[in-house]
Amino acid sequence: MRIAGYLERCQALSAALALVMVVAAGACATVTINEPSFAPPATAARTVPLGQAPSALQERQARHRTFISEGIPVEYVNRTNPLPPTQAETDAGGRLYSARCAGCHGVLGTGDGEFGRDLTLPPAVLAAMVDQPYSVDQYLFWSISEGGLRSGSQMPAYKSALTSREIWQVVQYMRAGFPPVEADSG
Repeated sequence: MRIAGYLERCQALSAALALVMVVAAGACATVTINEPSFAPPATAARTVPLGQAPSALQERQARHRTFISEGIPVEYVNRTNPLPPTQAETDAGGRLYSARCAGCHGVLGTGDGEFGRDLTLPPAVLAAMVDQPYSVDQYLFWSISEGGLRSGSQMPAYKSALTSREIWQVVQYMRAGFPPVEADSG
């Protein structure tokens, strides 16, 4: 009697395992090789300019690959945004973003700015990457400060043009989701 119960449990386990393998095989069959290594938010997927090849999206990840494989300079490690999350700081970051970044990265951070269209390496789709796990404060601060030389993009370095506070304001604005900006009252 014990052997029969044992055999029934083995058959049930085998059937369950076979079902899991079929489901897993079906899920694996839907994966394509040319997809980016991260899954951007659904809203970002709709904002990528029409006709853009997947390879362009992969090229946009050059800085991320540099960050993962080589790290960042010591002076940027463990940096976190010291600014309070106020409307004034976010608006200041928005004005800076509009003046310095939107021309290439687009008004909403979708990489579709007028000046970015002819660049060798397309501008990053900031709206999609700002919430990704690798977009920690130190990464964003380093990216804006040092520009794209190390990763092969044409993004200028802003560490001499902007103060640390201004760079953090831009980071805060991006993290806020690129909201409309109040006009500067001063």
